[in-house]
Amino acid sequence: MAELVFSRYLRREVKAWRDDTKCARELAFSLGRAAKSALARLSQGKAGASAVVTGVDRGTTLARVEQSARTCFNGFRGLPAILRGREDLRDLDPGWRGVLCPVQTPESTDVGLVRYTTVGVRVDAPEELRQWFDLSASAALIPFINHNDPARASIGSKNLKQAIPVAGAEAP
Repeated sequence: MAELVFSRYLRREVKAWRDDTKCARELAFSLGRAAKSALARLSQGKAGASAVVTGVDRGTTLARVEQSARTCFNGFRGLPAILRGREDLRDLDPGWRGVLCPVQTPESTDVGLVRYTTVGVRVDAPEELRQWFDLSASAALIPFINHNDPARASIGSKNLKQAIPVAGAEAP
């Protein structure tokens, strides 16, 4: 009798393993397809059209730095769609102070789900920036940010990244 029970158990485990392997293969195939189409969009100049691959912003140095510091809680392996609407998940937990910027977040449905790392979380941060270690690079550039409205500071940090360098600029 024990052999029969063990045999049924073993058959069930092998079937579950095959299902898991099949599921893993399907996931790898669909992820490969998504990455392939994302790379195709990237080569066509449509870099922002995918969550898997994003192109390098050729704007300002600040925009490039902030793009590498972006943290997104939705998309692949992120929060499920059911949980994205909860307000308590969009607020920044006090335990993340000094790691994620409390000011900078987009003004769309992704508010609170897309955050940027602070200057202090980077290993190569200079010592003279110690007082700004709880802000992202663009939020730390806003003068008198501690006297600003948080919504206004968020818009200001976003607008700093939109500046473009002037070609052939002359000194005044």
